[in-house]
Amino acid sequence: MDLRQVLDIADRSAPGRDGDHTMAAVLQLLDRLLTDELIRIGDVTDTGFAPWPMSTDSILVRIRATWLALDCRVSPGDVCWIEATSRGRLIGQEVLERCDIMDARPLGSVDSHAGASPTGRRWRQAT
Repeated sequence: MDLRQVLDIADRSAPGRDGDHTMAAVLQLLDRLLTDELIRIGDVTDTGFAPWPMSTDSILVRIRATWLALDCRVSPGDVCWIEATSRGRLIGQEVLERCDIMDARPLGSVDSHAGASPTGRRWRQAT
């Protein structure tokens, strides 16, 4: 998942929230997910996902600095890529099934067959 997608979700969940509050909410969410080891943050390269080898605090500082350098106008692929850990995917799948949001298929993966990612890789629903 790209940071732009997270921002879109944050914007839909609280329409009219200003940029500073959106940034604070997103960084707080990422902090929690990183601390709970439900996600990893890094870049998607030609060889796949490359997690950033730094502490949670350093990751959040880097995201905030890049976000601000873009004058808070984040496009897909600009800041980072967010990958769920095995535990994060398991919990996410359980939530989706409880909420009846989607069928029981496993959560998707980076692939070359459907939906765009920042490097042209494709997101597809795993089968």
